[in-house]
Amino acid sequence: MKKLIKMSDDDDELLFSEQQEEEILEQRDVWKVMIVDDESSVHDVTKLALQEFSYAGKKLEFIHAFSAQTAKHAMTAHPDIAVILLDVVMENEQAGLELVKYIRDEQQNRFVRIILRTGQPGQAPERQVILDYDVDDYKEKTELTANKLFTTLVTALRTYQDMMTINRNRLGLKKIIDATPSLFKFQSIEKFISGLLEQILSILNLDCNAFYCHTCEVINKESDDNLDKHIIAAGTGYYEDKVNKYVKEVVDESLLARLRLAYQTNQTLYFDDECVINLRHANNYESIVYLKGAAHLDEIDKQLIETFCANVAIAYDNLFLNQEMIHTEKKLIELLHSATEKDATEKEQHLTQITEYLQLLCKKYGLNEQSSGLQSFSFGKTPKL
Repeated sequence: MKKLIKMSDDDDELLFSEQQEEEILEQRDVWKVMIVDDESSVHDVTKLALQEFSYAGKKLEFIHAFSAQTAKHAMTAHPDIAVILLDVVMENEQAGLELVKYIRDEQQNRFVRIILRTGQPGQAPERQVILDYDVDDYKEKTELTANKLFTTLVTALRTYQDMMTINRNRLGLKKIIDATPSLFKFQSIEKFISGLLEQILSILNLDCNAFYCHTCEVINKESDDNLDKHIIAAGTGYYEDKVNKYVKEVVDESLLARLRLAYQTNQTLYFDDECVINLRHANNYESIVYLKGAAHLDEIDKQLIETFCANVAIAYDNLFLNQEMIHTEKKLIELLHSATEKDATEKEQHLTQITEYLQLLCKKYGLNEQSSGLQSFSFGKTPKL
């Protein structure tokens, strides 16, 4: 069954998605290719020539537009279109070229690959068009055989794929750059742990069951190498209400074995739709992040995990050092306070003894307290003799 998409009430043109609804549900990863041409025969021939096409394990999903105006609506509805096979002359002699400018300048879409196909090359000279417009290729319809169409499309998709990979790297690194300062702002290890889990899920665009665990003694500053003593310090989804529980009490033996393997090998490991991230810190403490539902993670995501975890280790070590300094300062202040109190008490006792001796001397020489000034002689005051 074909999907009919009417772009607006004022637009009688219809867009046809060639994928059947069942196929769309099953095949989520496809290359979207839009054919923009006012001749229906061109659409039919193109579909026929590319019906068995597949690249990088993905098939094609065709979107058909019979005018430049309809194509504009389609680009808004399908921003993930990878390639456009675009006719130059449609509503007018410049319709295709005007659409190129609209896509590049107004929509700011630099990723979609645009291949011009024209049956009237004289209306748009190839050299001038390539120089003036951001298009990937320029073909005459008569020269575009099935083999050449295949080659042209593979080249365009490869370029699109590379550009999307670069962009994903850029966005991922931007997320890491944005996330790192927030990790350094936490003033307690507990808040740091909670923020760490949130940032990992955000960077990887995950909304899954996840938890962060460490040994009970980490916050108490006592190292332990036994994974059985790890507790869940933060969690999402299923593990959200499992905080402060021992990992071995929450997970089954199979998962515990995978966690132990990552812990013992000091590596980040991937199992089907699971990811186990081992975090080792400069102070020899270790912690583990577990992600469930991470089957779609690719090499870029894995690189982002490694980069982010390196920043996490630095942030954690700095926070730990800061906590140690605060702890040391408090201890020093307590010691100084204790020493001062003790010293003051000893001085007061000494002055009391001196006062008693002076009172005896004054009494012996017939002086009273008022005439001797002893009434003002107490701790912290100077006698007025």
